[in-house]
Amino acid sequence: MVVVLAVRRLWTDLSGYASTGLAVALAGTGLVPLVAPGGEPVALYAAAGVLLALAAGGGSRPAAAPRAVGAALAVVALLATARTVLLVLASLPVRPGSGVPAAAAASAGTARAGLVLLLLGVAAGAYAATGRRVAWWVAGAPFGAVALPVLAEAAGAPWPVVPATAFGVGLAALLTAALTGAYRAVLVPLAVVLAVPGFGGLLATRAGTLAALGVLVVAGAVTGVAGRPAVVRIVGWLGAVAAATGFALVASLTAGQSLRTGAFAVLAVAAVTLHAAPLLRVVRSGGPGGVGRAGTWALEAAAQAVALLALLLTGGSLRHAAAVCVLWGVAVAVRVLRRSESPGGRRVLAAVAAGSELVGGWLVLAAPGWSCWRRTRCRRRRSPWAPGCWRCDAGPG
Repeated sequence: MVVVLAVRRLWTDLSGYASTGLAVALAGTGLVPLVAPGGEPVALYAAAGVLLALAAGGGSRPAAAPRAVGAALAVVALLATARTVLLVLASLPVRPGSGVPAAAAASAGTARAGLVLLLLGVAAGAYAATGRRVAWWVAGAPFGAVALPVLAEAAGAPWPVVPATAFGVGLAALLTAALTGAYRAVLVPLAVVLAVPGFGGLLATRAGTLAALGVLVVAGAVTGVAGRPAVVRIVGWLGAVAAATGFALVASLTAGQSLRTGAFAVLAVAAVTLHAAPLLRVVRSGGPGGVGRAGTWALEAAAQAVALLALLLTGGSLRHAAAVCVLWGVAVAVRVLRRSESPGGRRVLAAVAAGSELVGGWLVLAAPGWSCWRRTRCRRRRSPWAPGCWRCDAGPG
């Protein structure tokens, strides 16, 4: 490399020959561990060859031959480390509530893979900086982001360092794409690759699950407020509602409550979503911080879906289901009284509230142990609207 730089400065007409000779030497150096005995790590040699090929440019892009060899060596280094990286990420998700997993033993192979990723990240960032076509941090971020959980795993870090690192880095990449609207083709896949297994690894305990869901709620709210464009804000608010629903349910179970009792916490999330949806609407769709009319409809539909989930969580208990229906009817009825509600929207909400109250009343009458206020009349008239009325012997009175 020193010879190439000297030739480029002193004998410019011979720089092409020197660059070609350097490319051949780099190719041999980077690929010789594949055929030489001793089991040398080919990934490290290939990554070092990539850096040397880049350094041969002397502050500018290297010649065509070193550039082509450097790209080939980068591919070789990635292929050599791919299996280790995939194994690390695949080992992160665990069965929910399975308990704190044992820390992995320190591994030299895993550390070598992380180091190679860092070197490739430096090379990609430096190469992008010389070309000035792509931001240097965008070129190097994927390698460095993946290297962080790999190096934490190699160091034998205890739980939850590795999954939290993967989850945090992936979520940061997703927020960057949502807030800036730039480089989504790079940041969104990176976020999925890291955040999904990281989140799965945090499900080992309920405390980790609550922490991950809480962070998702905050991230969704930030995206809903400052994301761009409007469709990203809608997705952010919907994600925040989903995460808040899971948080309410897991928090109830952590407190020792049953699923039937946790249904009321889920119903509270639905009520908050229903009443918060109109506040996020702006006069002009796509205004700052607003979601427009379509976003309001999406959030109202999400609120109804969460309320339905709360009803399903009652697990066949007619009394709990009746309470959920009655409370949801009251929440929707309060929304009907909103002054700025459109006539069509008010009619739809009134129908939902009336139907919910009707179903709740029917479930109360159908619940076991229901007794009629007048036994003789029930025996004479068996109303199809209240099947519990004719079962006067199910309870006292």
